[in-house]
Amino acid sequence: MRIQEIILESQTASADEIWQYVQQLHPADQQGGGFLERLVQQYPRYELRTVPLASLHIPDQAYDDEEQNIEDDPHGRTLSVDSNHAGEYSQYHVDRSPIVVDANGYILDGNHRAWAAAELLGRDTIQAWVPIEQLSEVGDTRTDYEPNRKRRRSLFHATVDGYWVDVFFDRSFTGSLQITFTVNQNYEPSQHRKIDQGTVFRIFSAVQQIIKERLPEYMRTARPPRVTFTAKGDSRVKLYRRMFVPLVTEILGPKWQLSEHPGPLHLFFWEPVKKNETNPT
Repeated sequence: MRIQEIILESQTASADEIWQYVQQLHPADQQGGGFLERLVQQYPRYELRTVPLASLHIPDQAYDDEEQNIEDDPHGRTLSVDSNHAGEYSQYHVDRSPIVVDANGYILDGNHRAWAAAELLGRDTIQAWVPIEQLSEVGDTRTDYEPNRKRRRSLFHATVDGYWVDVFFDRSFTGSLQITFTVNQNYEPSQHRKIDQGTVFRIFSAVQQIIKERLPEYMRTARPPRVTFTAKGDSRVKLYRRMFVPLVTEILGPKWQLSEHPGPLHLFFWEPVKKNETNPT
């Protein structure tokens, strides 16, 4: 039995099994000289899911006679779809050969199959091998951290897999509390592209732990009129909605209300609920 049939039956697979599956689909000269393997191997395990095509980053069709806007790819690839090649994929092939995606909806293998499903077959969803989230796994692992000597209530340091993580509770000129964090003193370390994905989740988990353990005391003593958290990029916004927003909302309690301001720098902010209003969350 081919690895394709084995992992389809099991619904979950290791990175090695997914890489064997990808190798079966493509000859050696289409495997990226080790680059594609590294992309696949950055996640330890995958599971088979039905994924909305609208949630994926599917490259546009290539045109020889037009200048095109190429979407930024976090993996450094320049991608486009050959419609003639995509047209060779039948409904059976799309159904029996799930695509492989990363944690942020970028397709590691199967751009043409995804494009064919959306544009030629009129599908809304597609079968995809998706990294199994490690948030619950790392959430139970405590990270040692310490307060800054001069800012014992508002700055905390942790080391995660050799990376220096700082979590800040800063006050703006209006008195609002701004929760931020840095990795190796960088607020935006290139979307963590060079950091192993497991380490990324452990970094976020450490930040989550510090907020959970330190924010309640800060709120009791400092009593800021507003709390804010920012995120850059759609994938980061989605991740923060899962990891940080529910946590801060729970800590603040029902007397605080969450609002969002979309933009290049997405703003989550909490303010006390006004009198005679109820908190919908």
